[in-house]
Amino acid sequence: MSAFSFSFSGDDIEEDQSLPVSQSHLSPPNHAAETGTLRRASNSAFPVVGQPMLQPQKHDMDVLLKILPSKIAYSTLVIKLDDGQDISIPRRELWDVRVQLMAEEDDESLGNLGKDDVKTGVYEGGFKSWESSVDVVKELYKKRGDILGSPRRFIELGCGTALPSLAIFQLLIQTPPAQTGGLDIGLADYNPTVLQLVTLPNILLSWAQVTRKASWEQEGELEIDPEVIQDFLASLTTHSVTLSFYSGAWSPEFVDLLCHHMPFRPAALTIVGAETIYSPAALASFADTLMSMLKKLDCSDRTALIAAKKVYFGVERNLGQRPIFQGSAEDIIAQFNSLVAALAQQAPPPDASIKTRDEKADGVPVRIYTPPAADGKKLPVGVYFHGGGYLVGNLDSEDAWCRVISKNTPCIIVSVDYRLSTTHKLPVMLEDSITAYKWAWYNAEKIGGDQSQVFTVGASAGGGLALTVADQVIKSGNPSHVQGVVAMVPVTAHPSSIPAAYKSHYTAYTENARGVPVINADSMRVFFEVAGADYNDEKVFVTLSPRLGELPPVYVATCGKDPLRDDGRVLERMIKDKGGKVRSDHYEGVPHYYWLFPGIEGGEEFLGNVVKGAQWVLSNK
Repeated sequence: MSAFSFSFSGDDIEEDQSLPVSQSHLSPPNHAAETGTLRRASNSAFPVVGQPMLQPQKHDMDVLLKILPSKIAYSTLVIKLDDGQDISIPRRELWDVRVQLMAEEDDESLGNLGKDDVKTGVYEGGFKSWESSVDVVKELYKKRGDILGSPRRFIELGCGTALPSLAIFQLLIQTPPAQTGGLDIGLADYNPTVLQLVTLPNILLSWAQVTRKASWEQEGELEIDPEVIQDFLASLTTHSVTLSFYSGAWSPEFVDLLCHHMPFRPAALTIVGAETIYSPAALASFADTLMSMLKKLDCSDRTALIAAKKVYFGVERNLGQRPIFQGSAEDIIAQFNSLVAALAQQAPPPDASIKTRDEKADGVPVRIYTPPAADGKKLPVGVYFHGGGYLVGNLDSEDAWCRVISKNTPCIIVSVDYRLSTTHKLPVMLEDSITAYKWAWYNAEKIGGDQSQVFTVGASAGGGLALTVADQVIKSGNPSHVQGVVAMVPVTAHPSSIPAAYKSHYTAYTENARGVPVINADSMRVFFEVAGADYNDEKVFVTLSPRLGELPPVYVATCGKDPLRDDGRVLERMIKDKGGKVRSDHYEGVPHYYWLFPGIEGGEEFLGNVVKGAQWVLSNK
């Protein structure tokens, strides 16, 4: 059984081991599904306990070219460089890969490609482009003069979609041959099938974009025939480019293979790695491989550029996997409970300086937090709504954040335990939340609060409730009863009903549909379906409200690797367009609820900014 998988239970795809790389007599297929070359391997590509290592192998480019499909569907990634320049890199569409896999022998659910994210011992990342690879592209462009100006070996480890290599390759093909020193490109991925299905097709697409500018479009299909292949190979020769392909686990054997078989000319060396380090188990072997290559490859000028998002390290390091809520409602509930249990083992003791008591707010369970700074003074009152997609969560799940906000704002927090979609449908959650908010407003003095400074606060679905509660209070004719809204990564819209004027700004559901931790587009679909959300209801999606300009000051926090990213960003834009007051913080490159995980860099900063946001809304009514 392979250590790779495209779901948490399946196995990965593998190039047919019965086809030796010297099998050059294969004729070009006429369709993507005609190769029939995808089979299983019994080895692991990186160290996994109990799994053998995937042995290193060199792959003949002629063979890979012969088994390309007759057409490659593609779209274009536009990367904005640090100097403001845009570059375009075409990539094979993931659905096109999926169609090929499904059309071939898919008796073990290979069509699940793309439904799940990476975790320890589970792999689908080679078929996608990750943000860290874009970071490497930006750095390479800063060094492009040095890279192209002299003969060079360029090796990408864990290449996958190979964005860094594609960027350099495009630059070289665009440059007159007399102005370059030639380039030997080595492309290495754990999985040989990635090289076949994604890496080489992407190189061919990059070549076609440069050489066929007159007919090239941002998305479409590239027809592959013998003439195209012949022209491609001729361009490589003209520009003194060689391409070498390698697969297998990071190991001394991998280094030996690459050192003995990669073309050699007196050259500088650049090694890049951007789509490599998903599992902490792979770190040591990757580092050993990298250092060994730098030592053994005989070049006077040696450089390595390695990029990865530290937040992903942290999540996996602490939990042993990358968490993602997926599957049925029952699956998500079980995943949530497991995550809560895992995090509880790492969490520090609750801050005992905060006094808490549980009460009923006209029948709705609430927990009241009073900070030590009270000392008889009347404090603002924040009514808190937890997240969880209306499906999970309770008074305990975000207890630590309530304590932080209460102590540091300072304010009294009334946390609301609204009913969940396991037993009730929307708008019951909103009704409970409004009931609790009204109770908190009318009883503010009794709980030590200032009735003139009551505000809403919440995260995710709870952030959406914080907004819709405020909106409904205003609708009821009591705008003075709500002084502000603090919304962390809130639900504010649905892709099917986002106002037309803002559709072009609402792309996160597509951009973060897959390959992001915690939640993705499918997670949100399940949450909405189970809760019975009406996608055209302003009581669920506040961006549909005609009263956005009447909202009190709103603070919004958003995360870059979150399908809800643009819920917050579009809301901010809409409030500004209506003349309202809004302030925001955005955290690029991190997923939904990233601050939940102990030890994650930036988690304390996030909550500190939430406190500042609460202070801002209270002082700007």
